[in-house]
Amino acid sequence: MSHYDFRGRKLLNLLIYLPLIIPSTALITNMDFMMIKYGINGSYFGVVSVHCMFCLPYAIKLLEDNLALYGDKYEGVSTNLGANWWQTFIRVTLPLSKNGLKGAILMTYIVSMTQYLATLMIGDGKYLTLSVRMFPFTQAGRYKIAAIYAITFLIVTIIPLYIIEKVLIFRRGRHLS
Repeated sequence: MSHYDFRGRKLLNLLIYLPLIIPSTALITNMDFMMIKYGINGSYFGVVSVHCMFCLPYAIKLLEDNLALYGDKYEGVSTNLGANWWQTFIRVTLPLSKNGLKGAILMTYIVSMTQYLATLMIGDGKYLTLSVRMFPFTQAGRYKIAAIYAITFLIVTIIPLYIIEKVLIFRRGRHLS
């Protein structure tokens, strides 16, 4: 989507960002009805699919912007030098999109961790995440316990970000020497 114009590109772009445009409560309610109809409400697949619906727009946007920075010139050069589409993808496109992939993974992790209503409704209360456990305490006015969950939530989110940052700094330093 970042390199080529094709018929239906604007429609595809709109469909990708639709979960961010439509109010999430309305979207989750309708998805819940559809999943009940098809018998996948309360299933792991249902929870994963609703999380993907809210996370994928962020991941796609990050990857698309990352690939747009480089353009398609490198892929063209690879093809001109005799590489097939698979070799071009593995040796050119994937390494160029590495930073975008890392950002997309981190962003989807954070967005997925904050999905309270989606996990609760689609999962039928079977899947307990930190946000699902924390929300009732805030509603009941038990702020001390909610604060413990909030701190745990921050730690679970910040530690992977910190580790990834340190790994990237280490690798960058190794490549510069």
